[in-house]
Amino acid sequence: FALAYGVMQLAYGALGDRYGKPRVIAFASAWCALATLAAAVLSLLMESLQGFLPVRVASNVDLGLNVLGAWLGAVMAWVMEKPVKVKPLWVSKVNTVAQIAFAGAVLFALATRWPITQLLMFGITSVSLLTLASGALYMRDWVRHMAEPSSKGKAS
Repeated sequence: FALAYGVMQLAYGALGDRYGKPRVIAFASAWCALATLAAAVLSLLMESLQGFLPVRVASNVDLGLNVLGAWLGAVMAWVMEKPVKVKPLWVSKVNTVAQIAFAGAVLFALATRWPITQLLMFGITSVSLLTLASGALYMRDWVRHMAEPSSKGKAS
């Protein structure tokens, strides 16, 4: 949502000048509602598909939290005064490689009937730690960005 918000600022400024801010705000609100509805449908589909997995149980709580998260993301992207330009961090790239390697290793082990207990523990721990590190570093960058003085309202 943040990426879409940043890109759409280019269009919304011109649209607001041409058609009026109330119409543009109404359109943006409708788009936010549509994005939240799409997230709800996707979440419902994902929760329904979990019924086919032997170790997963679909949950209404998961569905509700997924929709709430999508809505909060849409609202935050809309009201945020200082959008962040997100650049992939090295730890995120390593995390992606680790996730793909872990998934491939598990599929290989299951296909060849190798015992995977140690592999599961190592993979889950590694991917979890990398995910936490990635999230913490993105949060650090966001906090630093938000602490910078805003240029809104200043003459250029």
